[in-house]
Amino acid sequence: MDDLLPEKHDDYHMMLRFLRAKKFDIVKTKKMWADMLQWRKEFGIDTIMEDFEFKELKEIDKYFPHCYHGVDKEGKPLFIARPKRDYRNEPITMKTRDRCLHYFIQECEKLFAIKFPACTIASKRLIDTTTQIIDVQDIGHYYIAEEDQVVREFSALLNKIYDDYYALNRGQTFIINASTEFWMKWNTVKYNFDPEVASKFHVLGNNYQTKLLEIIDASELPTYLGGTCTCADQGGCLRSGKGPWKNPEILKMILSGEARRISQPVKALNSKRKVEDIDTSTTESSSEAEDNDIASTKAVKGYSHLSSTPVRDEVSVDLVFY
Repeated sequence: MDDLLPEKHDDYHMMLRFLRAKKFDIVKTKKMWADMLQWRKEFGIDTIMEDFEFKELKEIDKYFPHCYHGVDKEGKPLFIARPKRDYRNEPITMKTRDRCLHYFIQECEKLFAIKFPACTIASKRLIDTTTQIIDVQDIGHYYIAEEDQVVREFSALLNKIYDDYYALNRGQTFIINASTEFWMKWNTVKYNFDPEVASKFHVLGNNYQTKLLEIIDASELPTYLGGTCTCADQGGCLRSGKGPWKNPEILKMILSGEARRISQPVKALNSKRKVEDIDTSTTESSSEAEDNDIASTKAVKGYSHLSSTPVRDEVSVDLVFY
């Protein structure tokens, strides 16, 4: 059992994600879990936070500006992307592709190590999924164009990693400023998705603001998306990294391991910004209900010890590996 439950991955909520991904089929879940551990070992994922530095971010942002910025009304982190049409003319070499892949894997590690725990503490409920906003105004229907093989293959590979090795539970995705051509393309390809996955996509035209403001406070949304946030004192919303993960008190709790056992009483900030105890063992998971660096990469060294409830402590889940 120790081979399948190394201490850094002995995590109740992580295991639950994998069980859900395989519809609680024990045999399939065990294989998926073992494959994940092998993948992490082969590609050095456990140290990618410290070992990998992505120096090409400014260059990538010319073609794929993106950021985590703020949270929705449920406390889930917002991922915002505004891909540019010019990206289709940018030559993608194997080296570039591999480095981009490492970058997005590193960002996924940050998501689970820092952002989700920070949002959980701030919202007093388990947060384990994101809300995404993809602005396709500059690329029209090319965002899902079948003929764009390089981008399509990269996206497929990245999504496979998210699905197979993170059991990432996708939240709602709002595709905004969609053209008529995009609508037509989407209506064709959406049937290739699992119905449950397809239901999480919302394709909107240029009158999207009302819909976004139903689930996101204006103060959390950049002005260019209909909100009121500018992050003017931090160089703009794209690079500000705004979110609970920037709160020094919350970040200190996470980095010190104080918030590692999520099923026991943990700390949260009350309305007066004082630290108080909360018990997240009875809170509802966000998945069930529906940077400028956080610190520097080196500051989150040892992030893998920020585990939640050890699976060994849960007899019902122990049976998975016996």
